[in-house]
Amino acid sequence: MENKKYVDKVLNHLIDGTKIDMVKRIIVFPFNVTLEFYTYEYLPQEDINKFNGYVGRPPNLTIWANRFFDDMDKVFGLIEEEMEYVYKNYISYIDKKIGYS
Repeated sequence: MENKKYVDKVLNHLIDGTKIDMVKRIIVFPFNVTLEFYTYEYLPQEDINKFNGYVGRPPNLTIWANRFFDDMDKVFGLIEEEMEYVYKNYISYIDKKIGYS
């Protein structure tokens, strides 16, 4: 990955802007989306391409995905490989914080 330093800054920006409320069991993301823990469980844990094929996901998860990938593209200018890196590491961070891994 060419821009690893920049991509890591993007990842850290997301992590710093994410608020996890263990009492209310919600995650407030830095791109104006809030998910309850049970909805978060529907996120693909490995392959971001699973978003395209998953039919039964809750509507607010679709909003999450759209905002996440729009920001990665339009705000941060990441390419697909960089988006996948950020996605996997961001999900891994959240999993650890809420006890899913």
